[in-house]
Amino acid sequence: MKQIKLIALALATASVAACTTSVPTETATRGAPLEAATQQTASITGDYYAVQKVNVIVPSKLIVSEADALYPKADIVWREDPRGNRHDQVQKIVQDALTAGAARLTSGTPVVVDVEVTRFHALTEKARYHSATGFQWHDIDFRLTVRDAQTGEVLESRKVEAPLRAYAGTRALAAEMQGITQKSRISQHLSSVIVKELGPKA
Repeated sequence: MKQIKLIALALATASVAACTTSVPTETATRGAPLEAATQQTASITGDYYAVQKVNVIVPSKLIVSEADALYPKADIVWREDPRGNRHDQVQKIVQDALTAGAARLTSGTPVVVDVEVTRFHALTEKARYHSATGFQWHDIDFRLTVRDAQTGEVLESRKVEAPLRAYAGTRALAAEMQGITQKSRISQHLSSVIVKELGPKA
């Protein structure tokens, strides 16, 4: 009888040990350093901006071309507005597009965004309607500077290249029949670019 009790006791002890090793160990976080917790939070939230204003300038030194060539050597190539001050026309397009996109950036450090256009190269008539291929490129570059809205301190400044695949040939004609113009596509594209550049990172 005593031997049976000893066997039962041994089996019970082994069972308890097995249950103990099978339960995963939970690491305590309440005792973790505050600095580590802060770093983890920062990596999740990222650096957000609440854009208060967008200022766009198109320097007069940028060279404009009205030549109907496939790819004029110029800084500004624009056709969908009547002939006039192309610098002003480009400024309005970029200003309106970036302002619309920035309106979605409402969380984070209040900032003012300064944009200097360095290149705005859309398609000429020849490139758009007489190209053998259905695709070309809109080349759009600008310098982006982000300033603290209260102190004016520069938080970051960098060059942004924002190319967009352009429609040409029959693809361009088909798009226009649907009311899709170079201006509408470029504007939508730039609105997305500003969000991608200054919004929360995935």
